Amino acid sequence: MRKSFKAVLSMMFVVLLVSATMITTLAVGNISNLKATNVTAKSATIPWSAASGADGYELQYTTGSTTKKVTIKGKNTTSYKLTLTPGKSYTVQVRSYDKVIKTYYGSWYKITVKAVPAKVTNFKATQLAGGSSLKLTWT
Repeated sequence: MRKSFKAVLSMMFVVLLVSATMITTLAVGNISNLKATNVTAKSATIPWSAASGADGYELQYTTGSTTKKVTIKGKNTTSYKLTLTPGKSYTVQVRSYDKVIKTYYGSWYKITVKAVPAKVTNFKATQLAGGSSLKLTWT
């Protein structure tokens, strides 16, 4: 009876050790170097450095009260082209994920992107009566 108890206890220890090892290896790393490049009035490229152990990434962006979420499948895709509205600011967050049996997430990494204002068109300067003032108009 004593030998079987030791054997069962040894097996339980091995199972616990293997389980603990699996949990630590399932954790996904965090992305780094999140930034905005090629920012214009209408778009921006959002690149980042890959996270170790990632199966993909989640990108979330907010402007005003509108939030949109994008799932990027594949560990080799480490950028996203964001469509912008001229002059608006966007909060952009990216995190990694690893989907094995359960989905594990890295930490969110956040930046702010400001779209370039729209170009001024139809600019017109009109001199007002008296000659000391101008009326400026544009669209």
